[in-house]
Amino acid sequence: QLRGVSNGNRLASADTTKQVVLSIPASKVKTGALKFYLQIFIVGERNTPVKGSWTLNTNDKDGASASTLDVYYGDGTGMFSVIVSESSIVVERNGEKPSLQYLLQESVILHGLLDEVEAVAYGRDDEDKLIDKEKRLLLFDDDEDNNAINKAREKLPAKKAQ
Repeated sequence: QLRGVSNGNRLASADTTKQVVLSIPASKVKTGALKFYLQIFIVGERNTPVKGSWTLNTNDKDGASASTLDVYYGDGTGMFSVIVSESSIVVERNGEKPSLQYLLQESVILHGLLDEVEAVAYGRDDEDKLIDKEKRLLLFDDDEDNNAINKAREKLPAKKAQ
């Protein structure tokens, strides 16, 4: 188990292994605004499937070039980090042996996170008009058909519910 869940969410390096769950390269990322947007989404999911399922910590790594959201699961077997940099969004899983329940709920929350990333990258305004590229928080190189997000979605252990 991740001992860090009960002691301020700090992980002891001997207790964890790190695995990249998904990586989405981008041509432009407004890191602070995107991190804040994703933070709001994750806070909204913290009681899914039950109260207290997820705990969120925010921190900055590598100075101003990357921002991280650390999300801990209530059973203490795993956590994931969403790392937002100027050129990518990366999700890393930490935990020696994450439970099956953790893996399932991680997939559920990450599918929702990818939905939010998709909305930011290809979204429409209140009048159903495409948001101008220069105003978007996230841009991909020549990716008008969501390939980057779809490739990331395919890597998740559980498929999105229809």
